[in-house]
Amino acid sequence: MDPIVGNAASSSHQVNTANPAQGVVGGQSVATRQSQGGHSVGGDVASLETSHAEAPSGLKAKPSAQEIYDHFKGDYKSDDRSKPYEIMREVTKDKISFDTEKPSLNGIQKRAYQALKNMPMTLRHYSTNQQAKGQEPPFKSIASNFELVHNGVKDLSGGSSSNTNQKDWTHCGNTAFTFFLVSIDGQVSDKAKFLDNCTHYAEVDLSSDSAKSLGEIWASKDLLDERDLGSAVAIKGTPSEFKDLICLHLAKKGALGMNVDAKNAVEKLDTAVFKGLPEVKVPGAVQVAEWKAK
Repeated sequence: MDPIVGNAASSSHQVNTANPAQGVVGGQSVATRQSQGGHSVGGDVASLETSHAEAPSGLKAKPSAQEIYDHFKGDYKSDDRSKPYEIMREVTKDKISFDTEKPSLNGIQKRAYQALKNMPMTLRHYSTNQQAKGQEPPFKSIASNFELVHNGVKDLSGGSSSNTNQKDWTHCGNTAFTFFLVSIDGQVSDKAKFLDNCTHYAEVDLSSDSAKSLGEIWASKDLLDERDLGSAVAIKGTPSEFKDLICLHLAKKGALGMNVDAKNAVEKLDTAVFKGLPEVKVPGAVQVAEWKAK
């Protein structure tokens, strides 16, 4: 399945033609890991110190997408940074694990790490305007698939024109996340061929104050066809922690050498770190400060 293109989530690259107004996005060597439970850190629209209504008892075995949606819709809020983790944890039975320990580095790797830390690292969500070709997308909030269903913009049919399908709901449980690509010093992976038809992107600098409102973010390759979710590399942290962990893992596994090249680094995220094009998942909606022409 395609990952990051669209204003809905689950795999960061798919063009959303179901609703033209919406957009496009877009080796486990560590011993210590963290379970999926996330926590709220700020909010992009409203305060996240929201008391949730009592959720119904657990999901039944092998629930349908409709049953998952019905189970969690009662107290859903688009700016809730913990609810997406709750949904994913229950759907996947807490099978996804996250690397949290910082790997040790040798001398050359430490130099690569410092070079990477000094480079700008951003999240990019790519899109296009389906109604006015070449114009910037009309929406100012990047919405998850769960939010689009909740607002009646999309249904749960999961057709071929949708960014997500039934399996995203029932296997990955990540439909309340929004999806992004990693950009290092302005470079994105050439593997993201799905971006050929995109004209604009929204960007969040991981070192900026505005990024703090995103809560804990995480990245992995597309997990839609991953039978053993626990075997996939997954890295999670606040935006600043996430950048640091990405730099450490790249320096450790990327064989970047003495002269670190940003383009080579983003490709090594795919081939050496995640073993697949990485999708960055942000819990809940993300406000668009500016659409930039690609």
